[in-house]
Amino acid sequence: MSPNISDELTDFAAFYDATLPQVYRYVAYRVADTATAEDLTSAIFENALRAWNQRRKPEALMPWLFRIARNTVFSHYRQNGRRELVPLEAAADLPGDGEDPEQRFLEAEQRRRARQALQQLNRREQDLIALKFGSGMTNRELAPVLGLSESNVAVLLHRALHKVQAVMETREHTENTERSLRP
Repeated sequence: MSPNISDELTDFAAFYDATLPQVYRYVAYRVADTATAEDLTSAIFENALRAWNQRRKPEALMPWLFRIARNTVFSHYRQNGRRELVPLEAAADLPGDGEDPEQRFLEAEQRRRARQALQQLNRREQDLIALKFGSGMTNRELAPVLGLSESNVAVLLHRALHKVQAVMETREHTENTERSLRP
């Protein structure tokens, strides 16, 4: 191997190690199960490796990688005929020692309501929330991924989260009303 190819592979390996957790979390926000998330994450990095030799500025690497990630997830849904955001968490965490069962139930119920509310958002809003909270990226980092300004990302995120909150509050009010009407 020539030193140039070796250096490129070393650079890619470092990039992979640094970005794998963020990419995986984003994908896990968008798909139903761990195996699919792992397969898609693998495909994302395979695509990135194929195009790695094209020179990019360091600040352009994350937006480039997350465009690959978004396209891979969208392609997965197109191929499988699914468009909805899948749960933020497929299952509740296992209980720890001394954890209050009632508190665990309330937290699980809150997650269920949040998943239902997220499913009421349009695809763009779902993707924005998955990118923000799955990858842990800042609005500044998200802006080039989405092709938007940082302030536009903030506004869209604020509106999407406000919609989630409104849906959750409406459902909670409806559920409380229904419970109070039961004999």
